[in-house]
Amino acid sequence: MATEHSFTVTERKMIYVNGVSEILSFDETGALLKVGDTELNVTGSDLTVTKLSLETGEIELTGNIEAAFYTVPKQSKSVWHRLFG
Repeated sequence: MATEHSFTVTERKMIYVNGVSEILSFDETGALLKVGDTELNVTGSDLTVTKLSLETGEIELTGNIEAAFYTVPKQSKSVWHRLFG
């Protein structure tokens, strides 16, 4: 089930995202966020979390934002496919 989400980038120095259900990874060069049934990748440098509320699904990152893009999570293959595929 898809949930509503949005993100706003301000002057490539800050990104605010709502509708986040999980933070899959984070370091100073990027964040991978679960939003609905997809993932939002944020890449950059010197990234820090300046606001975080998992109760409301909000995160704010500051630093040098280079890109924000969606990816479709990889589906795990069945045991049958891994053995004989």
